[in-house]
Amino acid sequence: ALVLLTHNKVFDYARIKCARFKGNDIGEFIDQKEFSGPLYEQVENTMSFAKTHINKSGKITELQRIDEYEIPLVAVREAISNAVVHRDYSISGADIKFAIFDDRIEITSPGLLPKTLDIEDIKMGRSEIRNKMIARFFKEINFIEEWGTGIRRIIKSCTDAGLEEPEFIETGMFFKVVIKKKSSDKVAISSDKVAI
Repeated sequence: ALVLLTHNKVFDYARIKCARFKGNDIGEFIDQKEFSGPLYEQVENTMSFAKTHINKSGKITELQRIDEYEIPLVAVREAISNAVVHRDYSISGADIKFAIFDDRIEITSPGLLPKTLDIEDIKMGRSEIRNKMIARFFKEINFIEEWGTGIRRIIKSCTDAGLEEPEFIETGMFFKVVIKKKSSDKVAISSDKVAI
């Protein structure tokens, strides 16, 4: 309840740090923000940051102009919501990181998958909820569906947009989602360069 609805000092590490980096590594910031407070506000503020820094292009179809982001916002929102719902809040001092590079975005969340699941399981739609109260609240406000569809929705929205299938990586005590932009195949980049 503390992290869901209030600003609190008990879980002051329950926040999202956002950064737009110049280039494809963490050497230079273009912009950075840190969001704390109620979890649903953190998600909304992070999405605003994403919309500011993820490029979009417009095309004219018949009489309408359609703007499309280079990474589907539905994938970004799912990944961020999943990070908030499934992170391990017992790991004190660790926060969620949302990093935007020229060639990719990365969402890094404290906590590995539950021992009963592996990456292939979650790609097939299997789910195990770590934080049931947070998941229930996010379902009530339509941020998630609680049916294990989030990862599949991330994958489908990216492949439908002509992007590579996102990477899901367990590293140290963290879980990371990497979504590459279309131009990412021109530059060989390691996905483990974000500082945790």
